[in-house]
Amino acid sequence: MHSSKRRHNANMPLLDRKEHPPGAKVPPKSADEVFVVRCTGEVVRTYEEYTNKRTLYAQHQWQDKYYGRTGLTYEEALRFEEQAENQLVEQFPKDLEESVVRQIHHSRLKKDDLIHQIHSSLKPRGAQPTDSDKENGTPASSTPRAHPVTKRLLTH
Repeated sequence: MHSSKRRHNANMPLLDRKEHPPGAKVPPKSADEVFVVRCTGEVVRTYEEYTNKRTLYAQHQWQDKYYGRTGLTYEEALRFEEQAENQLVEQFPKDLEESVVRQIHHSRLKKDDLIHQIHSSLKPRGAQPTDSDKENGTPASSTPRAHPVTKRLLTH
């Protein structure tokens, strides 16, 4: 599993502890003139929308979802998420890679269900879930920091 340095679309910095998906990236057919927000690729019709989005993304109110760093701009949070994801992918045990890829290849599950299944299959036998795992229904080995590895395998 080799990490790629290109921008990965699964990264989405948090705003007020919630994912903030960017708007449309395709220009409307009826638009004569559009403005593109560089950091997200969003396409908007008016200069006012454009400046509002630029202002929002430049504010130091974003958070990276893997380590919870706060007070970042959107681009800083995105960069930290990409670095964290690349580190996780590089650290993924090579001896488990074939098993995970095989599960992905033969699956007909929805992506989130497949990620849950893979994490459950990797959980050490007899591992006990933590209190936080019990509260949110997450298996013992499935943490938000581990999900990028499986998602990267699913999207590459």
